[in-house]
Amino acid sequence: MIRIVPFAYGLVMLFAMTPAFAQNSAVVPDPMQYLANSDFHSRPARPILDTKFARLFRTKILAGAKNGPNFAGHYTLVTWGCGMDSYMFVIVDAVNGKVHIPPVGCITLVEGNDVPIPGFPKRANPGFRLDSKLLLTIGVEDSDHADPNQRAVIIYLFDKNKFKELYRAPAPLPDE
Repeated sequence: MIRIVPFAYGLVMLFAMTPAFAQNSAVVPDPMQYLANSDFHSRPARPILDTKFARLFRTKILAGAKNGPNFAGHYTLVTWGCGMDSYMFVIVDAVNGKVHIPPVGCITLVEGNDVPIPGFPKRANPGFRLDSKLLLTIGVEDSDHADPNQRAVIIYLFDKNKFKELYRAPAPLPDE
């Protein structure tokens, strides 16, 4: 399911967060500094499945892209599950159909996806919105060497068709 998740409040709340984030709060990107023009009103272009990865997940990508832009002005962020409490995503340009593959693969949420940032509702992962170029993920990139202790909040800037990591902070597992 594709969601537009308001996260400006959550990012602002990072400034008043738990000690795990205190040392990083000064560098948290402000989503208002990364606005995207969201005046796309045309029919979304059909995704171009020109990579092996895009062809492998064509059903999810084609279905998700039909919903139209939900991220960074004229892009559609399409997510799908890739295991228990895990997700993957791509970004599809609604103007030309180009499929952008992120720098992370399957993200394992580890112990569910109760986002450890005040202001974010449960299941708000990834965090994104139509009028911002910022993308927030929380979890551990799935691999043979994945370590649940490496769970992190990561904020990417998606600009000029490229991902740039702007912020990373530990996201400790919730106390049980």
